[in-house]
Amino acid sequence: MPDFVKYYQQKIDQLKQTITTLYRDNNRGEFADTPEKKLFSQHSNILAILTGTVEGEDARKLMDKVLNDKELTKVTIFFRHFENGKWKVEIGLPKLLSGYLLWNAGRYELKPGDNSFIL
Repeated sequence: MPDFVKYYQQKIDQLKQTITTLYRDNNRGEFADTPEKKLFSQHSNILAILTGTVEGEDARKLMDKVLNDKELTKVTIFFRHFENGKWKVEIGLPKLLSGYLLWNAGRYELKPGDNSFIL
């Protein structure tokens, strides 16, 4: 593995740990919108799943909470894509930017403009 890949993977791991430390409320088992942990929304929890901050069985449990916890602030229409038991994700990238979305051992190519995936 090239050194720059290792470097950025370490940064990703550090960021995930920081997000978990600052925003995860262990009593609720959910991610808050702010470090004060007073506001909770479907947005922050969906992003925790999509970014791989929460994975595996923990991600499944968190998604159950997202779908069933009536106290969570509901998502905007951008996030409201749940089809046949799977999330439809739409990602818009600026011109000249490309890359990959990695999710559950799947690799999805991202191209400039709008991208849509069923996860």
